[in-house]
Amino acid sequence: SAILPYIDQAPAYNKLTQVASSQHGFAAGSGNSASGYNTENAVLNNFYVPVYKCPSSVADAFYTETSPISNNGTTSPNAALGKETGMTMDYVGISGSYSGVAPYNTKCGSLIYGGYWCNSGLMLIGESARIRDCRDGTSNTMIIGEDSGLVANKDYRSNYYGGWSGHLGLSGWGTGVNTIRYNPNPPTAPAGGDQTYTPNNPLTSEHVGGIHALLADGAVRFISNNIDIETLRRLGMKNDNLVLGEF
Repeated sequence: SAILPYIDQAPAYNKLTQVASSQHGFAAGSGNSASGYNTENAVLNNFYVPVYKCPSSVADAFYTETSPISNNGTTSPNAALGKETGMTMDYVGISGSYSGVAPYNTKCGSLIYGGYWCNSGLMLIGESARIRDCRDGTSNTMIIGEDSGLVANKDYRSNYYGGWSGHLGLSGWGTGVNTIRYNPNPPTAPAGGDQTYTPNNPLTSEHVGGIHALLADGAVRFISNNIDIETLRRLGMKNDNLVLGEF
């Protein structure tokens, strides 16, 4: 939500209420509807931002799959249409990388819904990172990844809750960030990446052969589905001090 004024959406940003508490900032999940898409932040009901939607994506901007929790925390005005209130964005922040061995298992949380959250990257949960923290170099660190495609014809995009701001009850699965663990566009959903809210959802797209990624230097790169997984994981970390190699 913080970049809305810079993408010609200042009127919407000025209507937002950023709720600060020990439990959540912007919280769209069940039990937190007052600070989600209702009441204080009602401007986000059915709010569509074109730049958050990949033109090639076949996934609906307003999530239509069956999910255990409504993304607006209460009965959606779109319920009759089988759709949710909040826009599901096609891009996710990269919080870090995980593989189970050093250095990828450092700065990581315990098993969560079959996966792991890590804060070794640039887009973090509940904290910020600066350019000076990107010691691997801004050209060698991914900050945003594309998550606009389907996996085995199912919608597992990480941004089900919208990723506007904050998090739900100190949980990572309401934030719109992703910890890299797998190659892009796998044929089936892997462990920790098989729900709308799991932490290791693979980066996906409808583009042939790969996904787009934004690096910290502002460059947009096309990442092949066949990229060496170690290279991809190193891209997701800001100060691993490892040689990246070609990609």
